[in-house]
Amino acid sequence: IRTVRIAKNHAQLLSLVDALALVVPLGEERVALVQQEVARMAEERQQAINADHPTVREFWDLFEFLNGMDDDGALNHSRKQGYIAVNLNEFVEMAANKRQQVPPLGELKRLLKTSKSPKFVESNKAINSARQTDAFNRAKTVRCWLFQQ
Repeated sequence: IRTVRIAKNHAQLLSLVDALALVVPLGEERVALVQQEVARMAEERQQAINADHPTVREFWDLFEFLNGMDDDGALNHSRKQGYIAVNLNEFVEMAANKRQQVPPLGELKRLLKTSKSPKFVESNKAINSARQTDAFNRAKTVRCWLFQQ
């Protein structure tokens, strides 16, 4: 819906430029420059709308850093290909152990629900962990936030 609205606004702005050119002698070159600028601004706005919040991007950068420190991907509990299941308490603990800054957990939880890349699926989901086992070598159930890559 947003994309349609932006495209409609873009078309309206271009129509206004054309109408203005009928009233004010702008010249073809100036009209073309204004139309290019309107198109650039519309594209820039669309990219900003599609982008994740800076805190969410920082979270994923830190997740990649911490998860990549071990060959098995210590923070991703998901058994399914294309999904990421992360226990936020474990994430915060690992980040603290590596002396990395993490935003307050309440703010992080609120913002992670808006994550687009990877896409937020569900919070507090019971996951049959691919990384942790109990005393009987059975997969532990871990509460995770689930994202789709």
